[in-house]
Amino acid sequence: MSLIGPVAPAGVSAMGATPTRDAKAEVQKLAHQLESVFMNQMFQAMRSATGSLGEESQDSAQQMFQSMLDQQVSTLAADKLDGVVSKALYRQLLRHLAPEEVVK
Repeated sequence: MSLIGPVAPAGVSAMGATPTRDAKAEVQKLAHQLESVFMNQMFQAMRSATGSLGEESQDSAQQMFQSMLDQQVSTLAADKLDGVVSKALYRQLLRHLAPEEVVK
């Protein structure tokens, strides 16, 4: 299943030419957000792999707080780290906007 349908995203001409700067910026922002989601999933997996270290005694408010904290930490980590995942996602997504353009 493809995430990008037959409709051209904003900033791309109907002829499928090179995307505009706005489209590239949107793709870069999307790649960064996906990296943050990936890191959040990784944090959740690490937390569940450690077993229930006191998890059974946590109420729903504590679990919600922990989830919100994980989400914030993953967003900050994506901001502060090199962004290798984000860069790879950006290159892959950009190819869908302009297949003829070679992304360096």
